[in-house]
Amino acid sequence: MTNRLSIRNRIYLATLFMLAFSYTLLFASSLFTINRFTEEQVAKDLESSLKFAKSQYMARPETVMEALKLPVSSDSVRNWILKRDALNLSDAIDRWTRSLDFLDILTVVDSEQSVIVRKSRKKETRTFLKGSLLASAFNRRQPFITTEIVSHDDYCQEVNDEACMVLPEKKEVMIQLVILPVISQDGTILGAVIAGNDLNKDSHLPYQQQKIFGKNVEMLVAQKGERIASTMGKIDALHPNLDQRVVGALKGGFSFNGTTTLDNRQFEMVAEPLHNLKGEFIGAIAVALEQGTFDGIRNENIQNLILCSAISLPLMFMLAYFVAQQVVLPFRRFSDAVEGIESGDYTKRVSVEGFHEIRAYYDSFNLMLESVEKRDKLLTNRIEQLLTLNKELENRIVAKKEELNLETGTQKAILESLLDGFLVIDGKQRILHVNSAAEELLGVNLSGMPEKQVLAYFDRVGLKELAASLKSASESSCTVSEKVIQARLGGKKLRFSITPLLEQGELCRRLLLGIRDVTRDGEVDQMKSEFIASVSHELKTPLTSMKGSLQFILSKGKWLTGVEREMLDVCRRNTERLIFLVNDIIDISRIEGGNEIFSMRPVDPGELVLYAIEMMKKGALARNISLVKDFEAELPQIWGDYDRLLQVLTNILSNAIKFSPQDTVITLTAEQKGRMLAISVADGGKVIKPSHRERLFTKFQKFSNAESGDSGGSGLGLAICRSIIEKHDGIIYYSPRVGGGNIFTFTVPVYGEKDDKNQNSHSG
Repeated sequence: MTNRLSIRNRIYLATLFMLAFSYTLLFASSLFTINRFTEEQVAKDLESSLKFAKSQYMARPETVMEALKLPVSSDSVRNWILKRDALNLSDAIDRWTRSLDFLDILTVVDSEQSVIVRKSRKKETRTFLKGSLLASAFNRRQPFITTEIVSHDDYCQEVNDEACMVLPEKKEVMIQLVILPVISQDGTILGAVIAGNDLNKDSHLPYQQQKIFGKNVEMLVAQKGERIASTMGKIDALHPNLDQRVVGALKGGFSFNGTTTLDNRQFEMVAEPLHNLKGEFIGAIAVALEQGTFDGIRNENIQNLILCSAISLPLMFMLAYFVAQQVVLPFRRFSDAVEGIESGDYTKRVSVEGFHEIRAYYDSFNLMLESVEKRDKLLTNRIEQLLTLNKELENRIVAKKEELNLETGTQKAILESLLDGFLVIDGKQRILHVNSAAEELLGVNLSGMPEKQVLAYFDRVGLKELAASLKSASESSCTVSEKVIQARLGGKKLRFSITPLLEQGELCRRLLLGIRDVTRDGEVDQMKSEFIASVSHELKTPLTSMKGSLQFILSKGKWLTGVEREMLDVCRRNTERLIFLVNDIIDISRIEGGNEIFSMRPVDPGELVLYAIEMMKKGALARNISLVKDFEAELPQIWGDYDRLLQVLTNILSNAIKFSPQDTVITLTAEQKGRMLAISVADGGKVIKPSHRERLFTKFQKFSNAESGDSGGSGLGLAICRSIIEKHDGIIYYSPRVGGGNIFTFTVPVYGEKDDKNQNSHSG
């Protein structure tokens, strides 16, 4: 019975069996996956929530450390602490407090651990930190963060009376402390700045936790075993503390991950212990998810799975029948087509039963050979036709050449009638051709000027750079690059372009000097810059709104599929790229239009370089690139806008990191040259081609020498750098590095030095 089954029936039964077997495995694995997914989702949510809670727990002290690190290390603060100048230190504390308004404690002590001034203005010179904490800070000589539990009286000694009255009487207080030692330039300990935040009344942590992860995830901070900050509202009087089993594990130095009871409810909890500077257990930070949160989702998925099973059974029979029909149908079609070709009747279709369909492949192969032979004959005929067409094209080229010879005279007349001036100079600096517009713009008759006199004339009327460039171009080997020079002559602003004229064999014996009056171009550029700045500003607002909306959707849209999330993320990244481009266009438009105000002041170049290295360190480490500072520690101060100079240096460093191979070194050097300080960045990337160097500092120039193959960016970075440096009366330029690599250098005036006009660099 089985041997009489056709191919179609055999395929039908085999397909049906495979579908049934596969769906059975799928059903069983789906049930297992749903249960496994629920458990993994709980663990994943708790892990993510705990990481976020820890980051929020450390966010404020890290912000305080970064905000106070630079001002605390300044010379003025060192001198005030050394002189115990309470008045200036009080003003400094007020300034710091305005930006760090959440701080409860802000105290300055001297090297003897005595208080100079407090945020609360209390006169008591003793502090609860005196002893091991301050001694550890002085020994470490580095800022550090610690969490400590202090007594009620010690806390009230440091803070104002209002903050003290908020806490219950005699209750210990958990405080996050940031201690920043103040060290003189010779390494002597001068004192320390102490900042602290009371965790017992801090509602910021629970608020941020539920804002990101929703109200299903609970977060809490415990002082020893007592909850002091929690998302669970008012603490139940019957269960104010953590379970003793949890506290016992945390006291032993272990993290806790398991089931516990909070407010008479069962939770899955993950908790980690908190220790003070001595390593003693002082509390815990934990997140918890109530059991049963995912039971509804799991039950709904199981119901959907059963429903799919009921729908899939008839579909499997239909799909198996369809597959069997589709597999057999091509054999029949091929067989009918082959027999029709053999008989010469292309419309005839013959039905074949059984296994005879496979034999048709052999016959089809022979017919395919015959078809190839026919196509070969067809191609031979086409080649003969192409040869005929090629001959016709050669005849047309000869006729076109004659037409070009006739047009030569017309082109000379056109050059003579152009408003732009043109001169053709040979290798001996003789004028071969000049039009009347050139003589009118230069204000001299050049037609009869003797050999080499044209360069002398340019030098005499103040066009020394043009004369030097023409001489250099006529004496050096020919290149195809064009050089452009702008200069003023007789109240007009002229643009000169020097272009080598290539002859046969790519030899260059002549130069073409183009002259154009660009006096009014400055006004047009000003109008263009203002228009671009206005349009860019109008674009920035909707783009920023789009970016915020996309970020909101991505952060809140847990219902999004993977593809939808990926598409939204692509939109967000492209929106960010457009915002960066608009910001760059606004920057360069404001600078070029004179609308950007520069805050000029003395700047320490060493501090500028170190801060730039710190900002770019993360990107360099990602590609294993080292940033090395190679210059003397003592450098003169420079006169400039700190933020703008930092923008220039970080832009150059970013390009160096992007275009350098991995495992290389980028070196920063600084050297005083007269009244200017030159800062250079040398990388190990591919040397920039000579044809690209003249366009490096122009707008929208992008080169793809990066290791990734795509330079990215807007093409405005170096153009903005050039505009900023020119506003500082400096220059920025490129030079190839000996042994391979590139060097970008910019110069800035030294503070207090006099220029060629005997004026100070900071005057005006």
